[in-house]
Amino acid sequence: MPVNNAINKVITEVPTAGAVPLWDTNANLSASNLLNGFQTRARVNFTQYVLTVASPGFQQFTGSGAGDEVLMPLTSTLALGQTFTLLNSSSGSLNIRDSTDTNTIYANLPAGFAVVLVCILQSGATAASWYIATVVRPVVEGTFTPTFTFSTVGDLSVSYSTQTGIYRQFPTPTGSMVWMYGILSCTPTYTTAGNQPRIVATGAPGNISPSNSILIMPVAQGINFGAGNTYAFLQGAGSSDIFTLCAQGTTKTAGTAFNMTAAANFTSGTALQLYWEGWYRSG
Repeated sequence: MPVNNAINKVITEVPTAGAVPLWDTNANLSASNLLNGFQTRARVNFTQYVLTVASPGFQQFTGSGAGDEVLMPLTSTLALGQTFTLLNSSSGSLNIRDSTDTNTIYANLPAGFAVVLVCILQSGATAASWYIATVVRPVVEGTFTPTFTFSTVGDLSVSYSTQTGIYRQFPTPTGSMVWMYGILSCTPTYTTAGNQPRIVATGAPGNISPSNSILIMPVAQGINFGAGNTYAFLQGAGSSDIFTLCAQGTTKTAGTAFNMTAAANFTSGTALQLYWEGWYRSG
């Protein structure tokens, strides 16, 4: 129960403005919120941001930089369970290393990500002294504008009636997973264009990795598949936002792109109706 003391303050287990907190019988301390200190640092190229036991628990990094890094506090000065939250609000990745600048604790924290590090060992200067409790980034939702093209553009002209693209980007420690849905209704006209037919997802997360990520196409009207091909799919065409139109079936090897100069899978002036959906990794 609340009691008064020599400094004329109430001592209580219940959070009360102006009172002195008291641990309960289980050594727990109650509060509406326990607030870490906050510090913002503007990144500078090839700079070391040295944290100590006295550094605020929340560290934000802004601006841009290259070759710079965060050095975590000397673990022997910390309490077990002591945490630091590092938020990379800058435009580039950020390396996090131990107090001696010998070992990497977290490599290349991506822009827009935050990481929570917990001291679990009061000795040593390796990543083993730290536990990566959380790596977070908000889920990003957006739209993109799909277009149709060939790897050899030539005199290609495309008339569009529908260009719909939706994506959701989910963070991972080494990049992100992207769910994509697209609809493309168009009519390509050409005489010299050819080779690989492609959909460019302008505005969607690029840097597709691995580059052979596959998205299923439940609707692919206007394409001459040829005998033995039963369905179409999109395959990532490298670290970009480009997907190649492919076919699957008895007469084509999985992952083999349509060859426009040999198979005439498309006809100039024929309307295309393409729908696709699936997941790929970005980063």
